[in-house]
Amino acid sequence: MSTLLDKFSFSKQHGNTGQPKGGYLKLEYMEGMLIHPDGFKIPQAYLNGQFADLVTYLQDAQLADADLRLWCLPRFEGVTDNTPAVEQKETPYGFKKAPVEKSHKFDIEIEDFGTEFYKQLRLFNGRSDLRAIVLQPNAMIFEIDENGDAQGAEIDLTASQAKIGNVADYTKYMLNAEFKDKGFFTDHLRSVEIPQGKVFRDYFKGILNVTVSEPSNLVVKAVTSITGTDLYDTYDDELAVVGAWVLTNTLTGAESAPATVAKNATYKGWTITHAIVSPVTIRLASPSDLATLGVGSATSGGFEAQDFLLGE
Repeated sequence: MSTLLDKFSFSKQHGNTGQPKGGYLKLEYMEGMLIHPDGFKIPQAYLNGQFADLVTYLQDAQLADADLRLWCLPRFEGVTDNTPAVEQKETPYGFKKAPVEKSHKFDIEIEDFGTEFYKQLRLFNGRSDLRAIVLQPNAMIFEIDENGDAQGAEIDLTASQAKIGNVADYTKYMLNAEFKDKGFFTDHLRSVEIPQGKVFRDYFKGILNVTVSEPSNLVVKAVTSITGTDLYDTYDDELAVVGAWVLTNTLTGAESAPATVAKNATYKGWTITHAIVSPVTIRLASPSDLATLGVGSATSGGFEAQDFLLGE
């Protein structure tokens, strides 16, 4: 089962220094992060429940709507701690003031999944609503809110310019991460133990972008945006249903399903019909809705497509 560690309380006066016999957290190294926007929570029940239930809850969150979605960052190949030193100031009379700690700052080299993947990661740059749950080999690290639920620490995340390699060294893709809570890795840290032998980030496959096109009138295709993998080859039947697609009336914004959807082997796509008179866009249903149809899953990863204007 999940084991919530560091359940002791802190005294403002002193700290007792009896040395525990085991069952305590050691800070090791960061091997990944789970990123989410403000508002996403892990309910308290999952923190002391079965580990498998916690994993399932987090996997399902990967396919949620974007305002409550969980994103797993790639494996960290290297982490450099650039946290500034603690400032120790004195009053004009020579008395020492309380130490001034700084926000934790890290330069992180991530696993190389190519240029197009890195472009997607750079879309997070500048967002002010992100939080990070830190993954290390033995534990998942987070904060606890006033209701006892878990959430990540507030973070400024920047996927910086690639460090171009040369004959002697490879190109590196870098993240700059600043944790706004100075006490995240100390006073405010809470964690759940990761069972031995489990590589937590391996449970998270994320969502692949899909490009929708119209090779012939009212015939749509769907391929993954980075590699061009044709969804027809795997999901020809699953996507031949009206619930797999969403039409949008561009004049009113009203959304609806197509009237009919049928496989089209000639174009390796799907022929759709609809009764909308004004210009209309089409996209795949949401990642979670697609998963219920057998297109992707919380364990294998999901799919998401942007609107495509039919008849262009």
